[in-house]
Amino acid sequence: MNGENIVIDPAGVPNTGVRLPLTPETLLDLLHNFQRPVQMEKGDMQLGHILTHGHAIVEMKQAYGHDVHDNLDPAFYARINLLAYANTLEENPVASELTVTEGELNPLEASYWEQALVESRHGHYYKYAYSYLRLCRMTGRSPSDYRLFQCIL
Repeated sequence: MNGENIVIDPAGVPNTGVRLPLTPETLLDLLHNFQRPVQMEKGDMQLGHILTHGHAIVEMKQAYGHDVHDNLDPAFYARINLLAYANTLEENPVASELTVTEGELNPLEASYWEQALVESRHGHYYKYAYSYLRLCRMTGRSPSDYRLFQCIL
């Protein structure tokens, strides 16, 4: 994370205290409210990875219910703890606001997919859009606020 290839022992990372059962609603709320400087996220796309990790967990819970292993939520929250800790390691934390222009990075627009074809980044544009839109559909929310989505990419 943060442009550094270092290994951080999850056991030594402070607990964020966030521990809600993972549902499509709690996952979207958590990601919408997670504070991460844009310059950090642009380099490593950790929010996108956490988005797809959490999406997989909630889909498995809905599809397989009682057969889903009990340690999936704690594994997800261990990643949240690591990401929150990584935020503290940034040497030049610059608070930056995302400026959103209409249609920019909107996966419901053709321009998004045109850009995705040019800059596929190993399919990140596709899988992040799928997870985000699927979670919005699962919660009955309108995917009209793309500030989170822009930060992910």
